[in-house]
Amino acid sequence: MTITPLADNLVETSETVVFALTANAAYILGSADSATVTIADSGPAPQARPMISVADVTVGEDQTYADFIVRLSAPGTQTVSVRALNSQGTASFNTDYVHGDTTLNFAVGETVKTVRVILRDDTVAEATESFFLDLVSAVNADIGNSQATATIIDNDGTPGTPLVLVTAPDASASEVGLDPGSFVITRSGGAQNLALDVSVTLSGSTATNGADYAQISGIVTIPANQASLTVAVTPLADNAAEGNETVVLALVANAAYSLGTPTSATVTIADSGSFKHGDGEMASHRHVAAQWQGAGHRGICWCGVI
Repeated sequence: MTITPLADNLVETSETVVFALTANAAYILGSADSATVTIADSGPAPQARPMISVADVTVGEDQTYADFIVRLSAPGTQTVSVRALNSQGTASFNTDYVHGDTTLNFAVGETVKTVRVILRDDTVAEATESFFLDLVSAVNADIGNSQATATIIDNDGTPGTPLVLVTAPDASASEVGLDPGSFVITRSGGAQNLALDVSVTLSGSTATNGADYAQISGIVTIPANQASLTVAVTPLADNAAEGNETVVLALVANAAYSLGTPTSATVTIADSGSFKHGDGEMASHRHVAAQWQGAGHRGICWCGVI
């Protein structure tokens, strides 16, 4: 006979089942007229570990601090801990905020903790900046959202005046294939529903506006309802061996906008290449197709020509 336990959700101690024979005229009982089977309890039902996450926050630069809220998805049955530390984004630690590294301890039943990061208010007109809070090394919990962003809104631009800055997201152009680079001029604040004319200057090492790259105007217009404008740096082919050249676009101050950071950016134009004569003189190279014939075979050879 088999004793088959039935599962339940109760927390119990081990239990016993005694099977005993009963006397009957049809048989004689032996000495072992009973036997015992012990059923071990399955123990407490396993509980899922709580998830720990942190939420984004947006603050003004003059708000003194940023509060990150860290939550457990459910109360833990034992103490939960996690390390919380800042990492740098576009905001700089100890310039825009005070770097922190701490360990949060959630007692049994606790589900919310706050990490407070001190902000530093300056007098520099800047674009919106950000930094991060990272959660690592959790104990007795699993990490869900491990990183949150603190967005800092600048308070130093002239009210109603847009803040303008320039970057070079594609800082490499090349004469080979006439591969362009690019600047991006971005504005924030002000009347976004109006077009904005931004004055710029172009300089660099030996690159000349309109000669080494397609002409870029000294006035760049960001269209209405658009936050940024891409300015392409398109190389123009030449036969000169000149080495790499740089193009520097710098913003010019204007009453129509405030200058943010950075106010200039650089794109490098790679030269199409060069090679040397036997005497060491540099020369640009090109290729021509020449036919050859010999030993009953004919073909075409691409040869470098000085």
